[in-house]
Amino acid sequence: MVFKRTPRGNTVLLLSAVFITLGLVAVLGSTLALLLAGIGLFLYYYVSKLVLQIKTKALDLLEVRRAYTKRIAEGGEVEVTVSFVNRTFIRLNAEVVDPYPPLFRLKVGSNAVVLAIPAKGYSRMVYAMTPTSVGSHPFGAVSLVTRDIAGLFYYERRIPVPDFIDVTPSGEEIARGALTAMMISAYGGSITSRRKGEGMDFADIRKYEPGDPFKRIEWSATARTGELMLKETHAETQLNVMLLLDITETMAYGEAGVTKLDYAARAVTSLVAYLTRRGDLVGLTLIGGKESAEVIPIAKGRLQTTRIMSRLSSVRTTPSQAQKLSMGVKRSLALGRVKG
Repeated sequence: MVFKRTPRGNTVLLLSAVFITLGLVAVLGSTLALLLAGIGLFLYYYVSKLVLQIKTKALDLLEVRRAYTKRIAEGGEVEVTVSFVNRTFIRLNAEVVDPYPPLFRLKVGSNAVVLAIPAKGYSRMVYAMTPTSVGSHPFGAVSLVTRDIAGLFYYERRIPVPDFIDVTPSGEEIARGALTAMMISAYGGSITSRRKGEGMDFADIRKYEPGDPFKRIEWSATARTGELMLKETHAETQLNVMLLLDITETMAYGEAGVTKLDYAARAVTSLVAYLTRRGDLVGLTLIGGKESAEVIPIAKGRLQTTRIMSRLSSVRTTPSQAQKLSMGVKRSLALGRVKG
């Protein structure tokens, strides 16, 4: 909270002192005009200060609320409404600034306005903004400035309204084609394994052996060779994918919206969406600096996708630290339920 004189206020105070001094000197010559002018200026200065001090009490009791959508998708637009509730009997005029997150851009309206807040009433300001980068972004403290009618003084109050907005990265179609599992999982799925087993994709033809299921007999090959021949297929299995994302401060390099973290988060989003559509299991490990690596264990389905997207939307970079990568990989394998 700041209560200060403006340059105009300094000038009025100086003039009043000069006039009073000259008036006291000139009183010997029966001239009171300068003395009265000086006293009048000083009284005007004092009354202006007193009136503003009364308004500052009402400003200190002002309630500020910010309403907006807490999580949006990258490229979206969010409307922010800041309400000011005045429960006193004093009408307020204030210059208001709501510092939106630095990595957002203003789209509609303004975040700096002059508001008239009625006694026992409320006013509000509305503006819209769009993000340029993914992750979690904080708002600043709301600034309110009120002045006296002559502009001799001003009073500034900063009201902390601790709010964050999370931006979910958009997933581009960068994951295409087929992924091949390195070994058979205990689960069935839609990914082709290098091992042979139950599946739809043709692998080989061999001679029938006792115990083989009759449904897999390849009759055209049997007719051609005169021996019972069996068709083999590639086993279908699910991939177990653990994605590792570096969130150290080195990932913040670049311009807003095109940092390494932005690109990495979008790539993770695309891979998670692709693997979820395939029915695979996917997890995420965030490797930061000070804290231990954060692990979202491997799972599948929309709930897992939502869980990962939610975490990506609130990601923030942390200071770098040596050996964190190797420690993060070990923690990922220990807690991530990686199979195969």
